Amino acid sequence: MAGNMACYVLLAQASAPEVAEQVAQQYQVCPYVHFIAASGLTLVGVWYLPENQRWWLELVAENPQLTLGLAQAAVFRSDTAFPAAAEYASKTRTGDAEVCPCGSDCRECDWFEVCSHCPATTHYRQH
Repeated sequence: MAGNMACYVLLAQASAPEVAEQVAQQYQVCPYVHFIAASGLTLVGVWYLPENQRWWLELVAENPQLTLGLAQAAVFRSDTAFPAAAEYASKTRTGDAEVCPCGSDCRECDWFEVCSHCPATTHYRQH
């Protein structure tokens, strides 16, 4: 996995408990997700992302309804270097799938050409 890793925390509120739970279930298999859980309307997640992929979560904070169907979202980036981030990066799941474990298809994304894509897909190694 290329680039420096940073830790991001997502705090979000869904319009319904089912929405929060669905997002948590969908993204628990993401190679970048260290932790994600829903409790009622609240969704909390911890990501270790390469710096060049930080826009993924920034986009969620800017457009929570459009991206994940959430009512509100805030993303916090840690300015502290976490040793766990480097260790986590070495354990990140990689693969040759066409579709991401979360069910997203990178090829359908508007940012496909500028993204390094999910490491679980064949798209990741193509760029």
